[in-house]
Amino acid sequence: MSLFYLDESGFSTIPNVQRAWSPKGQPHAADASASRARVNVVGALDYATGSVWHDLHGHSVKRDAVVALIDRIAQREARMPLTLVVLDNARIHHNIDPDKRDEWLVEHRLILMYLPPY
Repeated sequence: MSLFYLDESGFSTIPNVQRAWSPKGQPHAADASASRARVNVVGALDYATGSVWHDLHGHSVKRDAVVALIDRIAQREARMPLTLVVLDNARIHHNIDPDKRDEWLVEHRLILMYLPPY
C-alpha cells in the first residue's frame, strides 16, 4: 500500500515578520527587496519513502492543480495494490468529478480519504 499526505502552501519573498532582534548597539538590518513575488505549491508526501511530489504555481492553487497531482500519483503508483491519499477538508479538495474519482479507484486502486474537520 502507498500512503500520501497532500496539501497546499504559499511562500512570499517578503516575510510577515513584524519584529526582529539585533546585537546590542547595532542597528537591525533586513533585506528590503522591492519584489513581492509569491510561489504556491501543491505537494504530497509519500509516507513510505519520505519523497515529496510537488507542483509549483505562480498563481493560487485551484482544484485542477490538485487533480493533476493526484493523477500523476495514480499513474506512477498503479503497480501498488492500493494507494491512499489523505487530504484535509479544503474546498478545493472536494467536488472532484465523480468519473475521475471512479477512474482512480477502478483503474489505479487509488482512494481519497478526508481528515475530520478541525
